[in-house]
Amino acid sequence: MSQLWQAAAPSTQEPDSELLIRLAGTADALMAREPLEANQEDMEQIEAWLAQPAEKWLHLIQQLPQEQWLNLAIFFTVAEEQTSHWQCGANNPAIVIFRELKKQGKLPDKPVIRHIKSLTTNRYIPYGAAL
Repeated sequence: MSQLWQAAAPSTQEPDSELLIRLAGTADALMAREPLEANQEDMEQIEAWLAQPAEKWLHLIQQLPQEQWLNLAIFFTVAEEQTSHWQCGANNPAIVIFRELKKQGKLPDKPVIRHIKSLTTNRYIPYGAAL
């Protein structure tokens, strides 16, 4: 089921760690294919930051506990799928997270990656466009 939010204006104000951890907290439900449940204010705040470049996302995630990174990637993967006007494609913040996890040798097992990929139609998940 898709949820509709009003498009937020682009923002340069960083989302705070508490917001990112709240959104990451939805990962278990999303992995169980439950609909995304996040409050509208949180969604508008994070949506306003979606267009930021990978370097800014990398800076943000590095401020979080590493055990939250995968959960946040799951959130962005599924939120794009379930939020009708989110069309991140190769710029989905989840890709930044997956690449960093891969770089650090911290990716989950392949069956978990396959399951995450099954939650989206974004062909760039998990690692982005082929070089």
